Order: sequence, then C-alpha cells, then structure tokens
Amino acid sequence: MATNITETESGGNFVKSGICKLTGATYRVEVPLEQYENWRNSGALIQRAMPQLSDGQREFLMTGITPAEWDAIFDGAEEDEDGE
Repeated sequence: MATNITETESGGNFVKSGICKLTGATYRVEVPLEQYENWRNSGALIQRAMPQLSDGQREFLMTGITPAEWDAIFDGAEEDEDGE
C-alpha cells in the first residue's frame, strides 16, 4: 500500500494521493466530490459511481494500493480469460 496517503477536497473534487512504495512516485486520483460521496454513503458499487475511472484508480481509492503495487503483488497470479 502507498505511504503518506492524503485525502482532501479541492474545488468540488475529492483527491486521494500517496507515494508508491515501489516507484517512489506520487500517485493521485481526483474525482467529483458528488461521485465520491455517492459511493461512500449509498453503498453503490464504485464502478457504477465512478465509471470514468480505470480499475487501478478505483483500487487506489478503495485500498490505497497503486497500480504498480497491484501488478507486483499479483504478477502471474491471475490468468486471462484464455487461461494463459
């Protein structure tokens, strides 16, 4: 999980950022505050509340795991639909 994670509101948006343990780079996701609050308060599925986000961005919002960290954890552990 990323370190130094911060969550703020800025200009009508919710912003979550953190430093990736693997790359040292800051990873940041910014979404409209209304979408974030809908997801957190209504129990809506995150992919429905914020359909514009990638899987990696949604994962970071939920868990604080960056896409690079996810890939390092699960590299080779998942098979694609063809079983490869």
